This record gives sequence, C-alpha cells and structure tokens, in this order.
Amino acid sequence: MSEYQVIYSEYSVEDLEESVNEAIKAGWRPIGGIAVITRRADLFSYETVYYQAMKKE
Repeated sequence: MSEYQVIYSEYSVEDLEESVNEAIKAGWRPIGGIAVITRRADLFSYETVYYQAMKKE
C-alpha cells in the first residue's frame, strides 16, 4: 500500500528543497512538479507558499 503526503514551505523554495531531500532520504519520492501559490498575508502584503506531493511505496 502506498502512502501520500504533501510537503510545503512558507519561507522559500530552498527550504522546500531541503525538506524534499530529507524525505527522499527517508524513502519518499516526488510526484510531479511543485505548486506555487501566492496569497494575501494581510492588507498590504502577499506571501508565497511552495508545495510538493510525495509518495512512499
């Protein structure tokens, strides 16, 4: 049976890369590319969140 998780970072794409690399070392594999969402943080600013789907057999 496969397991599925989504890793995300609210800080930077480099932070996401670090988390994904740790997951790969633990036996997880990326599924597809990353998703990037820009959302309103408050009235005057926006933040970007990076996502990567992962699968473990």
